[in-house]
Amino acid sequence: MEDLESVESVISSNDSLPQADQIQQPRLPLTTFALIPDEEEQVKEPVGGLALYPNVMPTHLNGTTSNSRTVPSQPDVVTPREEISMLPSAWQVTENDTRELFGAVSETARTSPSPRKVNQARDDSIWNSLDSFQNSVVGAMVSETSRSRSRPRPSNGMLRTQGTVGLTNLGNTGWMNTALQCIRSLEELAVYFLQGAYKKDINVDNPLGFGGTMAEVYGEVLVAIYAKQAITPLAPIAFKSGLGRAHQGFAGYREQDAEEFLSFLIDALHEDLNRVKNKPYTEPPMSDDSTVNNAEAIRELGNQFRAIFRSRNDSMVMDLLCGFYMITMACPECGKVDITFTPYTVLTASLPVGPMKNGTTLNECLLETSKMEVLAEDNAWYCPRCKELRRAKKKLDIWTTPDILVVHLRRYGRSYGKNDTFVDFPVEGLDLKTHIGLSEGRDLVYDLFAVINHYETEPRRSGLYTAVAKNFFDQHWYEYNDSNVKARATPGSVITSAAYVLFYRRRSKDPLGPPQLQEIVRTWRTTNPGSSRRPNRIEIRSPRENRSLWGQRQLEGIDNNEF
Repeated sequence: MEDLESVESVISSNDSLPQADQIQQPRLPLTTFALIPDEEEQVKEPVGGLALYPNVMPTHLNGTTSNSRTVPSQPDVVTPREEISMLPSAWQVTENDTRELFGAVSETARTSPSPRKVNQARDDSIWNSLDSFQNSVVGAMVSETSRSRSRPRPSNGMLRTQGTVGLTNLGNTGWMNTALQCIRSLEELAVYFLQGAYKKDINVDNPLGFGGTMAEVYGEVLVAIYAKQAITPLAPIAFKSGLGRAHQGFAGYREQDAEEFLSFLIDALHEDLNRVKNKPYTEPPMSDDSTVNNAEAIRELGNQFRAIFRSRNDSMVMDLLCGFYMITMACPECGKVDITFTPYTVLTASLPVGPMKNGTTLNECLLETSKMEVLAEDNAWYCPRCKELRRAKKKLDIWTTPDILVVHLRRYGRSYGKNDTFVDFPVEGLDLKTHIGLSEGRDLVYDLFAVINHYETEPRRSGLYTAVAKNFFDQHWYEYNDSNVKARATPGSVITSAAYVLFYRRRSKDPLGPPQLQEIVRTWRTTNPGSSRRPNRIEIRSPRENRSLWGQRQLEGIDNNEF
């Protein structure tokens, strides 16, 4: 907090903060740029509603622009099919340079007086200014790249696929970075944000939401990641700031649980984009003794629960990620059986208890999750017939699964320490028909597209988070370790004992989600040359990356015999 106050005091005075052109830079002079909002009528709007004008409106670190307001008739935007040639003279601003530049700002901040209190408005100014500074660094690289296109193309250049960009660790934020890399790899939801379709769904009046803040900062991260100019790792400063304001538990820089953050993010995006303005209240239906052994009655009861839920929760997030559990409770005293249904967006799978020499499988974990259990004394159930708390028998079944199935492997329980049991899970062809109560006439075969890994270094969730995800631009797998990105040669290599959260998508020849979203994705695929059907690669030179991996134009395909 002391560092934050120091930075605020510096940014509050333009005289105290060095401008981009005043900071010592060993190699490449900075060229700043401004992002022009889409209300400029003469601007052709690229993805995300922002156009790039290098050297037209120099943007200072405090977010202000110079007196020059000249705007060209056409934005200097990289054309869709254009490969960006990165010569040695262009690849000058590296990650270390970015750290040096931010270090100059931090050093100035540490030597300046710090006020005791920082209000909300000025806190926003701090993060926005630092985010603008990060953008100016990227802008310098893009501008220099544009000037170098006429030079000879390097013979040993490597190819980077659009969207394979790392995220800078801001200080114990690996949990956030890995979850973001996985959820943003969900094509339908990403396109919904990239095309700006989410903006008309923002619900600023929802008391359970955040006034659209979480949706906006998430959308900004996606636009930055999938921009053709995105070459170096991005620093998600504005997102982290917005997250901290939305949830105080994520405000600092302590180690957090990636699954807990992911669950919050999904819920926050849903509430910010909930199309229901006035939520009606309806009493949930009650099951009776005749319902228990009547399959049709159970199905009708489930439909009633789901209809009530959807009358209060209607968003693209729920359309893609929401499934339902069926929970059965049985009183040990009077024999009363009660059936209810509850939604989930992250399915938690329990690992089998006891030593397992050869590990276990995801199928066995799902079976373990559906086993009958007796509730503990401190988690007793209120029996409506006995009018008493009872240690009831409880059974949880998966009633429906969503198009996008997120599975959390419960490696932490009430016991001390982490369960590092190896869980074997399919990369392709997860068939759930034997685990689901209601198929709804759909195929229930799922394919993996992302994994959050956790490597424990200390007891109780402290450790390293990484992500592996399939990029929907080229359908290849990449590993994300904060700012470091590497290609995975085979899909089977994603199966490790560190797997913590699995991301599956239902197999379908059409885009997933409701018809409206399907149409948005179809249009995007046909108009975007970097869609999942036509890879779009950007040529770069980087001595830091593994050339043997990045240089592969074609990676090995999926072979079911490997799994």
